[in-house]
Amino acid sequence: MRLIIAEKPSLARAIAAALPGQSRRIANHIQCSTGDVVAWCAGHVLEMAPPEDYSESLRTWSLDTLPIVPKDSSGRISGRDRAPAGPLEVVPDQAGGSVRSTTSQLETTC
Repeated sequence: MRLIIAEKPSLARAIAAALPGQSRRIANHIQCSTGDVVAWCAGHVLEMAPPEDYSESLRTWSLDTLPIVPKDSSGRISGRDRAPAGPLEVVPDQAGGSVRSTTSQLETTC
């Protein structure tokens, strides 16, 4: 099973229609007869972690600590858009692979 993440519902419907077999919508995703799942979301699903997630010393920062450039970027699910991300939190554990059909940005718009 592949998880295909679309940027918006209309793109998800188009992708599901292009896959072989039948498909049916379930909540915030489309289950395809091939076993693939096409999910979508809206807005910024992931946001960059705040500076204090990298180091407690960055909780209160000054011009002396700028720029903050972490060695490894870290993200988290955006609180504002948490509800649309629901199926994306569960399905990836079951997926054998994934395809991201969204814009490519560090702060992911999905």
